Amino acid sequence: MRNWGRDAMMGFAAVALVGVMLAPMPPWLLALLQTANLAIALVVLLATLYARDVLEMSVFPSLLLGTTLFRLALNVAATRLILLKGNAGPVIAAFGHFLMGSNPIVGFVTFVILIIVQFVVITKGSERVAEVAARFTLDAMPGKQMSIDADLNAGLIKDTEAKERRRTIEREADFYGAMDGASKFVRGDAVAGILIVAANVLGGFLVGVLGRHLAAGQALHQYSLLAVGDGLVTQVPALLLSVAAGVMVTRSADADNLTSVLMEQVLGNVRVIFAVASSLIVLGVIPGLPHMPFLVLGAGLGVWAWYSNQAQRRKAAVAEIEAAVSRRQEQKRVEVSVGEPALLGLRYGVSLGSMVSGELPSRLRVARSELAKQLGILVPDPAMGMDPELEPQHYAVDIRGVEVARNEVRVGQLLILAQRPDAPRIPGVDVLDPAFGVPATWVPETVKKQARDAGYTIVEPPSVLATHFQEVCAANSADLLDRAGCKRLLEGVRQTSPTLVDDLVPKVLPLWQVQKVFQGLLRERVSIRNLSHILEAISEVASSGDVDSMVEHVRAALAPEITRDVKAAALDEAGRLRVIVADAAVEEHLLRVQAGTQVPGFLSGLRVTLAQAITHAMSQGAAAVVLTTPATRVLMRQIVQRNWPRLMVVSTGELVGNPQTFVASRIAMPEQQAGGVAS
Repeated sequence: MRNWGRDAMMGFAAVALVGVMLAPMPPWLLALLQTANLAIALVVLLATLYARDVLEMSVFPSLLLGTTLFRLALNVAATRLILLKGNAGPVIAAFGHFLMGSNPIVGFVTFVILIIVQFVVITKGSERVAEVAARFTLDAMPGKQMSIDADLNAGLIKDTEAKERRRTIEREADFYGAMDGASKFVRGDAVAGILIVAANVLGGFLVGVLGRHLAAGQALHQYSLLAVGDGLVTQVPALLLSVAAGVMVTRSADADNLTSVLMEQVLGNVRVIFAVASSLIVLGVIPGLPHMPFLVLGAGLGVWAWYSNQAQRRKAAVAEIEAAVSRRQEQKRVEVSVGEPALLGLRYGVSLGSMVSGELPSRLRVARSELAKQLGILVPDPAMGMDPELEPQHYAVDIRGVEVARNEVRVGQLLILAQRPDAPRIPGVDVLDPAFGVPATWVPETVKKQARDAGYTIVEPPSVLATHFQEVCAANSADLLDRAGCKRLLEGVRQTSPTLVDDLVPKVLPLWQVQKVFQGLLRERVSIRNLSHILEAISEVASSGDVDSMVEHVRAALAPEITRDVKAAALDEAGRLRVIVADAAVEEHLLRVQAGTQVPGFLSGLRVTLAQAITHAMSQGAAAVVLTTPATRVLMRQIVQRNWPRLMVVSTGELVGNPQTFVASRIAMPEQQAGGVAS
């Protein structure tokens, strides 16, 4: 109902605008509308001054058009009253007598000056700035879209946030494009103001002399006073709106209103204010110059600078105390970690301090959230501390006090990754991406546009560290699931399925064995999000007490999910699953090893042929998985994970839907060679 009422009011206002132009209007109503016009201009000007972002006033171009039409309608209504009755209401009369001193020449000169200021200076400048801003905003849209896509692909933002950021970019482009057009309405309004005043003067003179039989001088004086008064009444609000338009298109990207930014960046510079105050005082004592204005203003600025200096000193003292407290808290965390290592820690060099206190914590929270969605566990918030023994731009990830990964990020630079092999070379420091080991290059921020245009994926330093942190945690997720974390997971299931948990733990299995099963799944990056299903599968074989058997049984129960993950990792362009398979003789020997039969030299020779098969498969530029029989999967996994921890090992019983496969290479007996064949 409320929206309907607003729509009805807008429709009524549009119809009333036409009525103002066409229907006769009493002087008192015209005076009321002219006062409203001035009030609207003041409201719009103040709203633009206090807006923190252009999109907070995205309606401004339409508002500019509406107020321009409103002023022109009032001009038409005032012209009718001036020519018909020789009286255009109290507001125009007040402007004529107060601002012009009842002198039409003074009023006309004032009116012309206002037109020059508005048309030549403000409106023309605003129009040019809006035109350039619209062009630059449109040119920057592809790069901003690619940046959003990169953050989305890296898991730093969600789909909803990506859509909102894309919508913001589109709205900014629409705003500056609309402002480019709306500025031309204001320019036309200035030209129309001059023509309307000239028409009122000429028409009033003819009406006064021919219609009302006034003397030529009297008619010229009376109607010139009214015409120029009407021009001033409409041009003062027009000037305010032109200033508002200039403020909107020239505002910077500071996330604060213009008043706060002005106070901080201009009047907040104490040294500048002191220098100006001293200069004014010196000018005030020079003979021949007026002393009072210079001395009063200089003394006032000096007092302002003194108070500002005191406020800045108090602010700096508070900041120093907060920094000291923060350093002490960090020292306590380090002292605690020396006695009892944290489950998950992140140490960093001295050059990364600003990043750790800035964007990095939020990026790490996103990484932990993504891990929870992927693997079903929430890794703890890392204990972070500066380590003076690390290189300034290095960082290290620790698990239970043991370093598991180390790398560097170059603050102030960007890491770029080529999306195609023929991408043009951009000079920089060539490295391997710490998360995935692909070739990458650290480059200065100044070449960001060049890299984006060349099709590179651009990653900022906090994202580099957070992505590596996420990958390290995923690779070591089994070690990050401690006994307390396992208990929390079971308590979560108990909220919805208490019988399922109580019948298993601790009646059938102790907590530590359930933890071992969870860790066995996580070690191969099998998600444990579906805990109820996993616990049901564990219950079916819990009596055996063998952790490996329970893990394999759970994997069989999770076959649809494992099949989905395998397809996502190793499906080729033809829709076939790229696999590395073992010859029948290899499978037979693996069974003998599992049964406890000694096969001299077999395992050491198998590692050689396994490396040859994996190298052959990976040389084709596509991922693959090792496919074995259910009976040999555990042993094959133990052999593979030593040197290829990211390589998936699945059994034929874990693939559902009979996916089509392509044998990328074969694991031969040690005395044979690996090859590739389609199946």
